[in-house]
Amino acid sequence: GGVDHMEKLTIRCVLFVTNVLACTQYHARWSQSKKGAAAEAAASSEASAPPPSSAQAAHTLSQILTDDAVRHLVTLLVSGYLILQPGDLREWNADPESFVNADLSEEGLRVRPTSENLLSTLMQGRKEVVAAVTLQMLNQVSSSPTDTSNTSILLRESVYSAVGLCSYDLQELLAFSSWFQGSLQQAMAAQPAHPLHHVIRRRVASLLAAFVDSLREPGV
Repeated sequence: GGVDHMEKLTIRCVLFVTNVLACTQYHARWSQSKKGAAAEAAASSEASAPPPSSAQAAHTLSQILTDDAVRHLVTLLVSGYLILQPGDLREWNADPESFVNADLSEEGLRVRPTSENLLSTLMQGRKEVVAAVTLQMLNQVSSSPTDTSNTSILLRESVYSAVGLCSYDLQELLAFSSWFQGSLQQAMAAQPAHPLHHVIRRRVASLLAAFVDSLREPGV
């Protein structure tokens, strides 16, 4: 009841995009290049080809989801929809355990968990592009680990969240141990009395769990 009209509309739009990308009839095709999808659409009259509607949908989707479009969508999700909002922070401060449990089960009911699902779906279909954007955003927030403005802390938490969500696909692309010993520890040490410092602590804890194997490397 407390969710306003724009938030409901955003959730429905994000769910729609996620459902389209996850459609079983062509979800394995939307990540193909335009050329590959177009060739499949042209061959739809052959007996071995998928139904015309499926091939056409895959071709249309490949035209819409260009590399630039995927980059823009990932940036929008991480720098916008995954950001903790004032209401989230109030609920967290009031009852941390309930907030975390709700955060894990409210996909389709809140913008952030719904957007997390879309980011994971994008990573499955366009790993190379999504991974590159995610790591670029990580480099950006890691360049100023001691910036303790509220905006910077919340963006940092959101980027860390995205890295955690995509940890399986980033294991071989992110030098986690070096990052952990560098800017990540600096971010943890920056003004521990800051009222938003707990959001970074929680996110770092989840990152450590996701990349625990990287911390077993010699010298770490």
